Amino acid sequence: MKVVWIWVTALVISAVPVGWLARRNPRSLLAGVLVVALFVVYALGGFGLGGAGAGPTSDIAGLLITWIVGMAVLACLLLITLARMNGSFSERIKWTGAGVGVWILVAMIVSRASGEVQDLQMEAESQAFLDRAARAEAEIPRTRAKLDRTPERRRAVLDSTLAKVKGDFAASHYQELGRFVVFGNPATEPDRVVVWAVVTPTRQVTWLWYSFHGERLHQQMNNLLRERGYPVKIALGFASSAAIDSAGGDEAYFGHDGSQVIPQYLPDNVIGNHPRRLEAPRRKG
Repeated sequence: MKVVWIWVTALVISAVPVGWLARRNPRSLLAGVLVVALFVVYALGGFGLGGAGAGPTSDIAGLLITWIVGMAVLACLLLITLARMNGSFSERIKWTGAGVGVWILVAMIVSRASGEVQDLQMEAESQAFLDRAARAEAEIPRTRAKLDRTPERRRAVLDSTLAKVKGDFAASHYQELGRFVVFGNPATEPDRVVVWAVVTPTRQVTWLWYSFHGERLHQQMNNLLRERGYPVKIALGFASSAAIDSAGGDEAYFGHDGSQVIPQYLPDNVIGNHPRRLEAPRRKG
């Protein structure tokens, strides 16, 4: 209802200057085509300033041609407007300017109404997001209680969460995360579970590159686990596949129960303003 009221108000207000112009000098209304053309071309990105056609990859020659053609068309419209009017040259110039001014005013009114409508839509979307988040937060205790009653399902929840994290990582960064190695028993000791991401750094995707994503990955993993009823936060580590192969495999590198190395991101890890530099896993003892 607010959207309808905004547009009705904008149209009523716009009708006042247009009606005045039509009454005083109807021939000057054609000058409005000048302004409308400007806004349409801009909205389509034809001048490389906005809209669908703008962007850093826009062809310079194409933009120049568009500018020339656009200016030629607008000049023709201006000349037609002047020719159709009666009176002296100065009088025709005055009413052409008045016509352009009126349509600029109308365009500003319509643009303001459009902005208010967009603000309402963004506000509604934000409120809907907050409502969904509140419902999801309220559902967490019930989800956790159900999982606590069947703790043997925690491993399945953990596996599905890691699959989700891995897929999201690849989709967001166009880079495979590698494989996960999980130590600990989620059913009996959920707080002692440690997840290791085994990655293969390259010249393009270096070990340092993972520093910008490790903390976020750890946060995402634990947020998803919490939403799915997992009772505690767990640690996450990154290990190089080359180091593991050099040591003789997972068990030789991590130890039988994963106790030989310390993960970089512990359960109580706090994300700061700048990502921490990812160091190689430290060995215990």
